Amino acid sequence: MVRNLIIQIFIEGENKLEDFPNFVMNKNNWESYCDKMGLEYMFFDKYNIRKYLGEHEKFYYALDFTWQRIDFIRYLILNKEGGVYIDLDIYPHKNKDFFDLLEQRYLLNYWTNPKTGIREVTNSIMGCEPGDFDELIKYSIGETERCRKIAIYQCWKIRYMKQTTGVCMFKRWIKIRKWGFTQNMHDYIVDECSSTWTKNFH
Repeated sequence: MVRNLIIQIFIEGENKLEDFPNFVMNKNNWESYCDKMGLEYMFFDKYNIRKYLGEHEKFYYALDFTWQRIDFIRYLILNKEGGVYIDLDIYPHKNKDFFDLLEQRYLLNYWTNPKTGIREVTNSIMGCEPGDFDELIKYSIGETERCRKIAIYQCWKIRYMKQTTGVCMFKRWIKIRKWGFTQNMHDYIVDECSSTWTKNFH
């Protein structure tokens, strides 16, 4: 079973959490929900993540973009703590109990691609047990090293991020791991899909 722990992270360069009112509201919503349901809640920023870096500290700080670090640290924290990571532009649905999902072996969120109609995995919500992401971390490091050698990614920055630490890399690893979809989490959460990383990509 997934640990009864909700994890959220804010690392946005020089910006502060207060610069994003919807993030503050959603963080408060999850804290209130966890308090009501007896769940643990952990919030991370650039100041309290260092103990999770361990042997990967040099790799982490050498990543080219802030959003790569946000992706990578969520894997490290989940691998250590277990529980469920949730993006800050997501909040719990009033009419469904997210707590019910924690009885599963792992959690995978998905969205339906509007161009293809195909369900695709995202890394905006992920749940696992401690140690489940050992191989994911190694895979992400390997993909980062591979993609750094491909010249076109010097121009295709967002694609580079997705292929190294982001959702495209994550989808490939899930396929290798042969994890299937869990229940449609959009019955349990509301995703604002703010995509702040595309507006302030650095």
